[in-house]
Amino acid sequence: MVSSPPATTVSFTASDVELLACVICAPSRDAAAEWIGCSSTHLRRRLRDLRDRFKVDTNEQLIVLASVSGLIDPRKVLPFGQEVPRNGMESAAN
Repeated sequence: MVSSPPATTVSFTASDVELLACVICAPSRDAAAEWIGCSSTHLRRRLRDLRDRFKVDTNEQLIVLASVSGLIDPRKVLPFGQEVPRNGMESAAN
């Protein structure tokens, strides 16, 4: 019988979740860094450290890991309390 690998506990900090939320919704990495209050270089380092810690290859895999863990919902993440428009016409009408 083949044993399955041991289950790992996903432990993102609140700071990690905030960082990933900004990466999801920011128009650029520079904007995400600005929202977080750090340089784009520091943001790249933090993302690399997270990828190493969770043994994933891409930022997208980090986001998926946080999402399936129930820590983040990419559909609901927007900065500064903005709401997702239901269609493109609502934002154009304002």
